[in-house]
Amino acid sequence: MQDNKDSQECVDSKEILVLKEKVVFHKDFPKPGVNFCDIFSLLRDPALTENLFNNSVRAVKNFCKLNNTEVNTIIGFESRGFLVGMALADRMKLSFVPLRKKNKLPGECIKVAYSTEYSSDTLELQTGILNSKSKCLLVDDLIATGGTLIAAEKAIEQIDGAQITGYFCVFEVKCIEGRKNLKHPNNLITLIDI
Repeated sequence: MQDNKDSQECVDSKEILVLKEKVVFHKDFPKPGVNFCDIFSLLRDPALTENLFNNSVRAVKNFCKLNNTEVNTIIGFESRGFLVGMALADRMKLSFVPLRKKNKLPGECIKVAYSTEYSSDTLELQTGILNSKSKCLLVDDLIATGGTLIAAEKAIEQIDGAQITGYFCVFEVKCIEGRKNLKHPNNLITLIDI
């Protein structure tokens, strides 16, 4: 597969720079030492929201084209990944599947424990939703350690034949190098390095 930098060539670099300049960070939130990247600071502004979602779609479509692959299912992570994932699913006319925290989904669920840079929890994915024809793009707002994406990989591995085509995160905390922990680090698409 092509490096994710190739998929960024289709995005508008000036628009991405505007997003990077406008995003707000909250020091020591939710705990000391964490510099929280607030995607809601972009979503409050309709023009920035349009910019964000248009460039997200361009990046994903170009990634699929460059790698001769397809996506038919967006898996959005609770909770900020829901926002980006639903926008991608809607604009690309794809199905959306939520990956939620423990005890938030009805019915039988696959459960995977995970840790991030500031918490530990359990993610759940409803059984019977994905199948051998599922080609999934895992979507969250940010990758730091990669803990949430790794948990999603483990959940999807339990579904016979379901594939992870790629990953999409708006922000990547480069200095933590979380992408190295993914099974397919070159399949991570990001817009903004922080």
